[in-house]
Amino acid sequence: MGLEAQMLQGVFRVPSWLTRTAGTIFLLTAQSSLCATLTVTNTEDKGPGSLRQAILDANAIVEADLIAFNIPGQAPFTISPATPLPGITRSASIDGTTQPGFAGKPIIELDGSGVTAQQAAGLRLAAANCTVRGLVINGFQSRESAGLLIVSSGNVIQANYIGTEVTGEIALPNYSAVWIENSSNNLLGGTTPEARNVISGISGNTQRNGLTLYRARNNLVQGNFIGTDATGTIALGNGVGIGIGGGSNNTIGGTNEAARNLIAGNSYSGIYLTTGTSSNVIQGNFIGTDVSGRRALGNEEAGIWIDLGATLNTIGGPGPAAGNTIAFNSGPGVMIADGTRNAIRGNSILGNSGLAIDFGSGKVILNDAGDADGGPNNKQNFPVLASAVSTGQDVTVQGTLQSRANSVFDLDFYDNRECSASGYGEGENFLGSVEVTTDANGEASFNVTFPASAAAGRFITATANDARGNTSQFSQCLQVSAAALSTKLMVTRHATSDSLILSWPASSPGFILETTDNLAPAAVWLKVAESPSVAGDWNSVTIKPSNRSSFYRLRRP
Repeated sequence: MGLEAQMLQGVFRVPSWLTRTAGTIFLLTAQSSLCATLTVTNTEDKGPGSLRQAILDANAIVEADLIAFNIPGQAPFTISPATPLPGITRSASIDGTTQPGFAGKPIIELDGSGVTAQQAAGLRLAAANCTVRGLVINGFQSRESAGLLIVSSGNVIQANYIGTEVTGEIALPNYSAVWIENSSNNLLGGTTPEARNVISGISGNTQRNGLTLYRARNNLVQGNFIGTDATGTIALGNGVGIGIGGGSNNTIGGTNEAARNLIAGNSYSGIYLTTGTSSNVIQGNFIGTDVSGRRALGNEEAGIWIDLGATLNTIGGPGPAAGNTIAFNSGPGVMIADGTRNAIRGNSILGNSGLAIDFGSGKVILNDAGDADGGPNNKQNFPVLASAVSTGQDVTVQGTLQSRANSVFDLDFYDNRECSASGYGEGENFLGSVEVTTDANGEASFNVTFPASAAAGRFITATANDARGNTSQFSQCLQVSAAALSTKLMVTRHATSDSLILSWPASSPGFILETTDNLAPAAVWLKVAESPSVAGDWNSVTIKPSNRSSFYRLRRP
């Protein structure tokens, strides 16, 4: 039985002890949006002032409650339950940031190392519209346990360290960090640093996820560090960073830079999409880098792995800031082992050990006539590049696409510092797109210019996207050549002397003025000693006449 099935049969049952309401409310104050404030005043496992008692009391109240903290003494404050805490069965906010002394990092620790019961959870949200904020949750390692289990909707999870100790720098793993099932409209993280969760610590030879979205829909995951420490520079990996199974319409990241998740340092893939997963959007994230987006902190398999029929998922996009950086992973950038209509567009994919986009075989699938084959993303044919010429201000790319007849395709183009060892591309910098339509023979040609400084010596690559969202593998790399540049040299007489003025457009940079006294094949051209002056739109050099013939030319070294 798979982990998902085991969790479904085990963890997500609500045993009778979850609904106990015994206990006394020991502090009650009015709130603008909450009925009561229940204050935790000690680190005991049970009894008045304990977290356990506060949860029991909150479950006994119909209205939403705030569970706050005011524990005397020196931080951190560690609560070590001996048995699973009660599940939260009525809306409540558990807010560790209310503890005096909180200064931006959580100081309330929930340590599950003493809980031996299987299928336990550090906190279990069975009621909708709960908030968990400012906690450290670690040590819940008994089989099929989770640091945080969510089986309800509309919850907010922010500012927690899940799977580390209180500094966020050392792993103290849970069996699974965060598990969300049959649940929707939850927010994990947010668009401010204060909202960020660190979800890490499940390292070693395990495919258990940091974050699992199982049959979960319309959830928003933003601004988190998943697989790293709290600085975003050291790997404290999970097995898989984020696993989505049977989930749809979830958003990982966003087009706002502040929504970016860092998903790095995990023992398997950064993100794994599997059976029944569709219509999820993955945008704007760093997958395989550190927090700077430039240094390697790769996942040990693919950056993103798509399998078992996952479909209609969007990775990146052609719009501003939609692309992910998928770099330095030990496998491919994106692996589509099985599944179709998965769009991979506008990302920066570079420095991975495998192909940028792999259709499950570890090699480039060559184009076929008519593009009639099937398989991952229908094995969409890629463009064939014929020329790439740079003027220094823009680059013009020409080539062809051979695919299904009378069909519309979007072609995406990328600029790269180098070509991968396969001879086929990654896609370091997204240049832009052009739409083409194939003729009755399935042929389309393109001649497109991008206002980008893809200099001579760099490499252009491209992908093709059909109207159903199938993205091809990358084309072969084509090295950019420099455009043949020319300019004009004008000769005018000085207004008040016999001197001559040699001028050429200032918009033609890099030329030097040379002179010789003959035009023989072996003529020696020497650089004119005078430096050109710039007046308006022209470079100019003033030449004094002599008694011998002189010839002048412009040359670009």
